[in-house]
Amino acid sequence: MPAEPIESVLDVSALSAAAGSDVAISDISFSLKPGTVAALITEPLESGALLLDCLCGLQPASSGTITVGGVDASSSGIPGASVSMVRGKGAFPTGVTVGELLGQLALLLGESDSAGLLEEFGLSPVADRLLRDLNAENQHLVRLACSWLGGPKLVVYEGVDRDLSPPRRRLVNRLLRDKRTSGAAIIFTAESMDVAEAICNYVLVIKGDKLVACDTPENLVLAKENWMRVEILTDDELSLEKIGGLDCVNRVVQHGNRYDVFVHNQFDSVRQVMGFLDEEGIGVRDLRTYRSTLSDVVWELL
Repeated sequence: MPAEPIESVLDVSALSAAAGSDVAISDISFSLKPGTVAALITEPLESGALLLDCLCGLQPASSGTITVGGVDASSSGIPGASVSMVRGKGAFPTGVTVGELLGQLALLLGESDSAGLLEEFGLSPVADRLLRDLNAENQHLVRLACSWLGGPKLVVYEGVDRDLSPPRRRLVNRLLRDKRTSGAAIIFTAESMDVAEAICNYVLVIKGDKLVACDTPENLVLAKENWMRVEILTDDELSLEKIGGLDCVNRVVQHGNRYDVFVHNQFDSVRQVMGFLDEEGIGVRDLRTYRSTLSDVVWELL
């Protein structure tokens, strides 16, 4: 009789943990299905690192459960090679080439083809080079390639786009999107929201010690469609306090001579902002309106 398909790769229920006296997560619950590529966005960053450590068995939870591939990993630890993690820079073994490392790990984990991963991650040209002689970009790609050996059910990345040039970042984005068909789930922190928007189909947002959002990017944006962003470019000094005091304004973010004003998604809101600028004598070089993006939603949640 065939085994029943596993609905979720990862189930986290009422998870609480602490690292020292300053960093904690409390009552975190979520599930990831096969093919999920989840962006983990946290404030502070240490909360996200703590959650990833718990998922990989590096940090004990004070309460709650973690189930990976249908197996309870809360007390017995991570089952076999079910979870693969890439975290930080780390150190490579000396005197070993890229091809030798992947080949040895593949043999250890019962893989038959490490050459395919070399090709997939663009590492074939450096397969015969010593790991210690690689630049930071290629070293990071080696770590990413190694993470898929052994057929993990859950792959965890901290800083998935770290040290990557734009062309290599696009390569990794494409690879991780393609990995949705592998049956695994991926959870990652990224150095930029651009990467999160490019590859994720699920978003987890932690503020402080609480999970404040977990949904698809589309659903998160739709839930915030009552807001829009007005982008104002001016060489004049614009008072954040004054414009932020308008009834239609939710918040204002300044980026040099550009101001992002988040207002109710109504035509009259834009007219109020334009009227305020005129009354204040603000010379506007450019004014544009945008619908909410994932970045907008995350900024509002944090």
